[in-house]
Amino acid sequence: NLEITKEEVSILDIVSDALTAMDQIFKENSVDVVTTSNEELPLVMADKDRIKQVILNLLSNAVRYGSEVDATIEIRTYVKDSSIFVDIIDNGPGIQKEEQDKIFEPFVQTGEVGKRKAGTGLGLSISRKIMKMHGGDLTVKSMPGEGATFTAVLPIR
Repeated sequence: NLEITKEEVSILDIVSDALTAMDQIFKENSVDVVTTSNEELPLVMADKDRIKQVILNLLSNAVRYGSEVDATIEIRTYVKDSSIFVDIIDNGPGIQKEEQDKIFEPFVQTGEVGKRKAGTGLGLSISRKIMKMHGGDLTVKSMPGEGATFTAVLPIR
């Protein structure tokens, strides 16, 4: 059962902590990480550990399903429409349109059989649930051959 305990937190601090935790994995997989934040982000009421869990899940998926050569992950944080957005963008093979809704269902993994990487198929399902418990959401935009962008959205108020 998921519980959240909200406190005033900085999304940039949470993203920074997640990047630090993933640093060794990025190095082992030769992944370049680019971060862009185009403004001072306001603090939000959120469960720091749960939001970090979401960011870690998205980052590890970006490594797992990202490009096998010249892998790059971009993390963008910005404010729009009274919410904070965190985009995690990979340059992997992308996700077929018909699979994009399914990937948020429990135990679903996509990709070619035999090329699937280790995982339970629960990460995105739980991550979306956590974001919804915060009044936000977790969405994906992708075109086959053009990577994927996962966006975590948190309301500011």
